[in-house]
Amino acid sequence: MDNNWVEQLTYKYRSDLLCYLKHHTDSVEDAEDLCQDIFLNCYRYRENFDPEKCEERAWLYVIARNRLKNYYRDKKPAASLDDIEYEMTNGMDETSQAVFLMEVREEIAQTLKKLDERSRSVIVLRFFEDKSHKEVAELLGMKAGNVRMVQKRALQKIKDYL
Repeated sequence: MDNNWVEQLTYKYRSDLLCYLKHHTDSVEDAEDLCQDIFLNCYRYRENFDPEKCEERAWLYVIARNRLKNYYRDKKPAASLDDIEYEMTNGMDETSQAVFLMEVREEIAQTLKKLDERSRSVIVLRFFEDKSHKEVAELLGMKAGNVRMVQKRALQKIKDYL
C-alpha cells in the first residue's frame, strides 16, 4: 500500500468515521484527535492491511474501536481516597467524621482480608500506594492487562461484600 492509499482512505471515510467518533466521545475536539490518530495508524500499519481478509472500511473501524478502548481507559477519572472520604463526610462534625471514617476503614480492611493474596496486592498497590497498572505489573511479575483484570474482579468482589 502506498501513501496515496491512506490519503484516499482519509478522503473516503473521514466524515463517517468522525461522526462515529463524535457519538462515542465527550467532545468534538477529542473525536477529531482520535480521527487523526486513526488515520496515522492506518499509515503506520498500511503494510499489515490485507484486502483479501477484510474490507478497508472494516479494517478502519477495527482500528477506531481499539483506539476508542484506549481513549476510555485513559479518560477514566481517578478519584483519590481523600476525595471519596471528603464526599462521604461532608456536613458531619469532626467527631462524627472520625467515627464514621474509622468504621469505614475497618470495614474495608475486613473486606480486603476476604480477597486472595494477588487481588489484595493489586488493590493495595493501585489504590493505597497509587501505583500505575504498569508499576503493579512489574512489582508482581504480571502483565499490565492481567493487573487490570484482577483489579476489576477484585473491585467487583469488594462491591459484593460491602
